[in-house]
Amino acid sequence: HLTEKKSKKIKSPKVTEALAQFECKLEAMYEAGDHIIVVGRVVDGEVKRGLFVKGKYNPLKARPLSHVGGNEFTLPEKIIKAI
Repeated sequence: HLTEKKSKKIKSPKVTEALAQFECKLEAMYEAGDHIIVVGRVVDGEVKRGLFVKGKYNPLKARPLSHVGGNEFTLPEKIIKAI
């Protein structure tokens, strides 16, 4: 179950449980084949506390759910640096 939260600058509600919330106003919509590209202007936003360590996003704290394919998903367990 998700909880609605009143937005500060737009009519649509936010989702309280979201890690980050951005309030946007519609700027443009473009047809792209069988898709529509929606462009918005961010007018307000907030991020849950603790997701940034020393000014850097920490996915181990956020633990975002990523779609692998089909009905498979994954959560981050460690950070690997490319060299």
